[in-house]
Amino acid sequence: MGVVSTLQAQLAEQLVSLGLLQANAQANDPRIEQTQLRIDVIREQIASERQKFGSETATGEALSEVVGQYESLMVDREFAQQTYVAALAAYDVARAEAARQTRYLAAYVKPTLAQDSEFPKRMKLLPMMGGFLLLIWIVGILTFYSLSDRR
Repeated sequence: MGVVSTLQAQLAEQLVSLGLLQANAQANDPRIEQTQLRIDVIREQIASERQKFGSETATGEALSEVVGQYESLMVDREFAQQTYVAALAAYDVARAEAARQTRYLAAYVKPTLAQDSEFPKRMKLLPMMGGFLLLIWIVGILTFYSLSDRR
């Protein structure tokens, strides 16, 4: 296709120069014949290049069919590339989200066994329990004497 478009550009250029020569030169000028010959050669070359598009390849298929299949495969490849890029981006987002959600589980200080027990604090607990038991005993005794005095 590139060769054909280049040849068509050359043909247009030669047609313009032929028109200029016919307008400015005499009818029997050799430049007009030479330009006409160039135009004929370019047209033959364009026809042969166009015929190649309709010719068969080594597998027996027409070249235009092979080009059509190639373009279809190129479109499929581009679509697959875009789908892959989108899937890769979604994977990265999902992975970052999973990493963000598991951050709160990370242990900053590893647990260890205690060397000395802190609780229960027996030295404080025993006098407190003794005081409460004494208070309960006093309340019980006072209640007993107050009930026995009423009779």
